[in-house]
Amino acid sequence: MLCSILLPEPNEDKLRYYSAPSLPEGYISAIDPLSIGACCGSCGTAVYRKEAVIVPDIANDPLWAERKEIALKYGIKACWSTPIFSTNGDVLETYAMYYHEPRNPSTSDLELIKIATHIAGISIEHKRTEETLWANLAQLAKKSRYETIVNSVTQSVHKSINLQEVLENAFEVMSTNIDGVEHVAIHLVEGEEAVIKAYRGHQDWFVERVKRLPYPKGFTWKTIIEGKLRYCPDVDEDTVIGPAGKEAGTKSYLSMPIFWEGKAIGCTNVHSFKKNAFEEEELKLLEIVAHQIEVAINNAKQAEALQQSEERYRTLFNQSPVGVYIFKTNCTITHCNERMVRILQSSYDKIIGADLRKLKNNCVLPLMDKVLVKQPATYEGFYEATNSSARLWVSIRLSPLRDAHRNVIGGMAVVEDTTERKKMEEKLIKAQKLESLGILAGGIAHDFNNLLTAILGNISVTKMYVSPEDKIYKRLGEAEKACIRTKDLTQRLLTFSRGGAPIKKVVSSLGELIRDTASFAVSGSKVRCEFLVDKELWPVEIDEGQISQVINNLVINADQAMPYGGVIKIKIKNALARNEEGVSLNEERYLKISIEDNGVGIGKEYLPRVFAPYFTTKQKGSGLGLTTVYSIIKNHDGYIGVESELGVGTKFTIYLPATKGEEVKNGEERDRCGRCWKGSCDG
Repeated sequence: MLCSILLPEPNEDKLRYYSAPSLPEGYISAIDPLSIGACCGSCGTAVYRKEAVIVPDIANDPLWAERKEIALKYGIKACWSTPIFSTNGDVLETYAMYYHEPRNPSTSDLELIKIATHIAGISIEHKRTEETLWANLAQLAKKSRYETIVNSVTQSVHKSINLQEVLENAFEVMSTNIDGVEHVAIHLVEGEEAVIKAYRGHQDWFVERVKRLPYPKGFTWKTIIEGKLRYCPDVDEDTVIGPAGKEAGTKSYLSMPIFWEGKAIGCTNVHSFKKNAFEEEELKLLEIVAHQIEVAINNAKQAEALQQSEERYRTLFNQSPVGVYIFKTNCTITHCNERMVRILQSSYDKIIGADLRKLKNNCVLPLMDKVLVKQPATYEGFYEATNSSARLWVSIRLSPLRDAHRNVIGGMAVVEDTTERKKMEEKLIKAQKLESLGILAGGIAHDFNNLLTAILGNISVTKMYVSPEDKIYKRLGEAEKACIRTKDLTQRLLTFSRGGAPIKKVVSSLGELIRDTASFAVSGSKVRCEFLVDKELWPVEIDEGQISQVINNLVINADQAMPYGGVIKIKIKNALARNEEGVSLNEERYLKISIEDNGVGIGKEYLPRVFAPYFTTKQKGSGLGLTTVYSIIKNHDGYIGVESELGVGTKFTIYLPATKGEEVKNGEERDRCGRCWKGSCDG
C-alpha cells in the first residue's frame, strides 16, 4: 500500500502533492499538479464531489482514462481517495491510498479510513486555527505607535477567551487610558436586531432603551450596514443618532464595525460628553483598540469553535466502536479510549503509561519497528493481556503519527475484538463437518437398514421350514435377535443425519430422567453422583432416548476421567437467557444442566476440538461420543459448552429450551428414592 496527501491550491482548481514518501518520483512529476473536476482520477474527483472515491481497478475506470497509462507504468492499479473536511465543510486536503493490485476496501479498511481522516481533519483545523490566532496577534504587534496603551489594552483584552470577560477588560482599559471616553457599548447582530452585549458608564434606563435595536435603527445599524468607521464630532449636526443618545448627554461619538470572517457582525460605540472629543491621534488609538476588541472577539469565537471541534474529536475517540490507543516513540501509551479499556478488561490507570516493550504478549513489537519508520502495520491473532485476565482474538492496525514537519512522533493503534467472529467461524466449520458426517452417516444407516431387512426376511422365511425343536431354529432365532439389536447402531448413525431428528414430547420430570440415567451409568464403579435439582423445573420438549444418551455419554466420560474414584456433581436448574453471560441463546427460558467431575481434565489446546468428529484423547476411543452429544443438543435447539483444567476437572454445561407451558407444580416431581432433591445418590 502506498499513501499520499494532496492540498488544494488557493483560488485554483488544482491539487498539489504535499506528502507522498512512498510514491515514485517519476509518477508524481508526471501528474503534479492534478486538476479538480468531475472526471479527474480519484483525488481530483473526490475533492470535486466532496466524498470518498474508490477506484478498485484503474485500468478499467473512466475516471482514470487520461492518466491510467502513467499509473500502470509505475505499477499503480488501484486508488482510494478520501477528502478531509473542516468543521465548515471545506476540503482541507485529500488522503489517497494506492495499491499494486486491483482491490476494494474491506469494512475494517473503510472504518479505519473514516477514523483516520476525521482525526486528521480535526488536527489540521486545530493547527490552522492556532496559526490564525498567532497571525492576528502578530498583526496587533505592528501597531506600535501607542505602544504603552496598546500593550496595556492587549494584556487586558487577552486575559481570557470568554467573550464577556474580553469586553469588560477592554472597556476598563479604554475608560482608564483614553481621555474623553465616557460611555462604551458593544452591539452584536442577532437576526434582525443589534443586541447590546457589554457596556460601561451607561445608566440603566439608557441600556433598557437601546439593548435591542431593530434593523436599521440609529447610527449603530448604519455602521454595521456600511461596514466602516463613523465619527460624529457634534451630534447637533447628526441626523442618525437616536433620542436616547441625546437624552443621555452625548455630544460626540465614535462607532467602529466589528468583523467576523469578512462580514460586519456588530460595532463598538464610544460616547463623550464633549464636542470634538477626539483628535486624530485619539481616533487612531481608539481604532487600534477597537480592532483589538474585534480580534479578541474573533479569538473567542474561534476558541469556541475549536472547543466544539475538540469535543467532537473526544466524542469520536471515546465512543468509537473499536479500541484506540496512542503511543510515543519510546513505546509508551499516552491515550486510550473506553472501548480499549473494555477489550482488555482493565482500567485507564493500568493502560496509560504502559510500556509496549514490556507486555506479556509481544506481538506488537515487530509492528512498532514498521510504525517508527513511517509504515503502517497489522496483526491478527490471539492476544493475552498483561494486567488482566483477558485472553482473546484481536485485529490490530497501527499507523504512524507525524508532527507538522512530517516527523514521526508516535503512532495510533486501532484494536478490534474478533473473538466472537472467531467463535462463529469455528462453529460454522464444526457445523459443516457435522453436516458432511451426517450425510455420510445417513447413507450408511439407510443402506445398513436395507441389508438388515433382507437378512431378517431370509431368516424369517427359513424359520418357516425348520422345526422349533431343531438346533438350527434356535440359531436362526439368535441371529434374528442380533439383527434387531443392530438397529440401535443404525439409530445412533441416524442421529447425525437429517433423518435422525429427535422425536420430541413434553417432559416435566427431566430431573428424574437424568438421575436415573446418571446413576445407572456409574453403577458398579468407584464414582458416585451428587445431585442438586430445582424443585420446580420448567417442562422441556425433548426426545427422552436421545437426552438419556447425552447424559450417559457425559457421565461415562467423567467416570473414566476419575479411575481412582470421585464425585460427579450434577446440577439442574431453571435459567433465563439474559442472566447467562458468554452464551449465545435464542429463547428466553432454559433448563441449565451442568455435569462436573474432578478428574484429569482436558488441555487448553484440545478444548476447541472436543466436539469434532473422530477427535479423542483416549487410547481406545472412537471420537464420536461427544460429537453425538453435540449433534443431539443442537437438534434440540440447545447449547452445550465445556470448561476444563488439567489436574482440576471438567465441566459440561447444557441449555435446553423450556416449553411455553406452565411450570411444574411444587412437589409434583420427587426423587425416586424418596429423598429430598438436594443430596447425593449412589444409584
